Amino acid sequence: MNRLIEDLECTVMWCGEPTLDECLASIDGQSYLPAYVDIIRDVSPLNESINERHRRMSRKFSVKVDADFILRKNCFQVLYETMKENGLEYYAVSGLVDDTFMGPIGGVHLERTACVKNIEVPNVIGCDRWLSNQARARGYKFYETHQVLAEHRVDWSWENVFTRYFRLGQKHTYFSTHRHDDYIRKIGERWIYNKNRLAFVALTGYCYGLFVPDNEEKGKNFGKEELEAVRKLIKRGVIPL
Repeated sequence: MNRLIEDLECTVMWCGEPTLDECLASIDGQSYLPAYVDIIRDVSPLNESINERHRRMSRKFSVKVDADFILRKNCFQVLYETMKENGLEYYAVSGLVDDTFMGPIGGVHLERTACVKNIEVPNVIGCDRWLSNQARARGYKFYETHQVLAEHRVDWSWENVFTRYFRLGQKHTYFSTHRHDDYIRKIGERWIYNKNRLAFVALTGYCYGLFVPDNEEKGKNFGKEELEAVRKLIKRGVIPL
C-alpha cells in the first residue's frame, strides 16, 4: 500500500533522456509517495539545473532523481526513514544506483531543504561533490545507506555513453579519486566477460577523461572531434551506429 508523505517532494532532472516516462512511472509506484513531483527540463549547464531546483524547493525533504534512474519500489521509503533516524545534523542521505557498466555506485539523494536551498552552485566539475563540501563546511553530515535503490538506465547511443563516462573520468581526476583501477576493472569486465560492446566505448571515454581534466562542466555537444576519432578507432562493425 502506498503512503503519501506530505513533507516530501521529488525533483526529476531531465535533459532529453528517453527514459523519462519509465522514471516517472517508478516514482508513481513508490511505497512512500512524494506530495509533489517537479521536472527540471533542459536546463544547462548542470549547475544551473541544480540552482533552479534549489529555487523551487518548497517542502522539508526533497529527493533528486536523474531522468535515467528507474527507482526500486522502496527507494523513497528507505531514504526518508533513514533521514528521520539520523536527525537534524544530516543534510542528505543517499542510496546506490546499479550502473550498467560500473555496478552499484552513488546515487540517489534525499536532502533536507533548509540545509541546501540557499547554496548557489558554480559551474564546476562534480556539482554534487562541491555541494557536499559546502554543506559539510557548515557542519552538516552525509549518510550513505549502501543499499541499491535504483537502476541507471543508460541511453544506448554510443555518443551518449562516451560522453557520460568521459565526464566521470574528468570528475575522478578533478577530485583525486583513488579508485581508478577498480572502476576500469568493472567496466572492462562487462566488455570482456559480458561481451558488451558499448562497455568498450564507456571504458574509452572514462580513460580519456582521466587524462583530459578541466575545471568546468562541458556543454551537451562537446567533443565532436574526440568522438569521431574514437569512431574511426573502433570501426563501424564494433558498435551499433
